[in-house]
Amino acid sequence: MTKNNVAILINSCDSYKDVVELNLCALKEFWDTSNYTIYINTETIKSYNTDVDVRILNLLEGKKNDWGSRLIDSLLRIKEEFVLVILDDFILESHVDIKQLDIIINKIKNSPTVGGFYLNYGNFILEYNSNINFHIVDASNYYSINTGPAIWRKNVLINLLEPSDNPWAWEFFAKYRKYANLYNICSVENYSNNLYNYNYSKGGAIYRGKWVEEVVVEKIKKYNLNFDLNKMGIIKFHEPIKRSLIWKFNFFISGFKMVGFRSFNLFIYFFKEKFIR
Repeated sequence: MTKNNVAILINSCDSYKDVVELNLCALKEFWDTSNYTIYINTETIKSYNTDVDVRILNLLEGKKNDWGSRLIDSLLRIKEEFVLVILDDFILESHVDIKQLDIIINKIKNSPTVGGFYLNYGNFILEYNSNINFHIVDASNYYSINTGPAIWRKNVLINLLEPSDNPWAWEFFAKYRKYANLYNICSVENYSNNLYNYNYSKGGAIYRGKWVEEVVVEKIKKYNLNFDLNKMGIIKFHEPIKRSLIWKFNFFISGFKMVGFRSFNLFIYFFKEKFIR
């Protein structure tokens, strides 16, 4: 178990091996992770071309290769009580403020009502709670539970997941699960307080399965990485890739399976996005 009882978990898959290696290069440059064990959640890959020490959590034999199932199994195999969870394409852009991060970690440990803490501001409505000295994400926020860089009380995150979950539906519908109301989900106060600085405006290094040119090209040169970007393809972030109608239908069906009739809140969200904002 690590010194601070906090692990780092990078969520990935075999087809994003290059993305993980880019992530680890930036992690090494901008963050002294010596107090953390770094785990990587992927299917079958056994090693990465990096000198960063990582522990790879492969898909267990007999388990379904669903995002939710793999994430739950990975969390169950992590010994630490707290897990800093990041997606593989969240590539650090600047140094992590270790002192501030340690302060937040210690406060989380001493606040048993806190289930998770976002290291980056997600344009949330927040309410300051003087008892825990944290800003709590108001439950009315859409995407109040999401895959943004966050420190989670491991058991809380496990209970917010189901094996059949996919990341897109989970981000929208997990807030409607009964367990979501049992713990406070907190956040840094605003964008200027972000602790894990990645190119949020571009959505990360990958957009709809393709490399985001503005995010990755210079970094690949900087770290002297020999990637074939054409395997996944390259896109400029402003280039639109629309979701298909069948994708949207399946998204709603996933939500209905997760939370039943509360999934119809999706239509309210779409209405507000299209006609009110």
